[in-house]
Amino acid sequence: MKIDYFNFIGDFKTNTKGGSQYCYKKGDVVYYEGKTFIASKTIMGLSPLLGEKTGWISLANKQVFYETNEEPFYPNVGDEWFKKDTGVHYKRIENDSNEFWIEV
Repeated sequence: MKIDYFNFIGDFKTNTKGGSQYCYKKGDVVYYEGKTFIASKTIMGLSPLLGEKTGWISLANKQVFYETNEEPFYPNVGDEWFKKDTGVHYKRIENDSNEFWIEV
């Protein structure tokens, strides 16, 4: 999966403080029950646990290619990141229980 835009929101919320359903837009990233999810389309009030049919994609279960200027939030081993402003391509690896980006 390629991600060229993401907007880190924080914890998933079903409703706003005013009581209306919270509207997530494509690229919004949320945490829910210890997992990270990204919205693949506009989503209103539906739990990320309902899965891809509702528009939520779990980032823990996919290898992701990020094409952004900002370092990705909570990447997984195997993910790749192309930093657009520098043209540098990175891959996320693990070594002795530490995870880090290496230039490829």
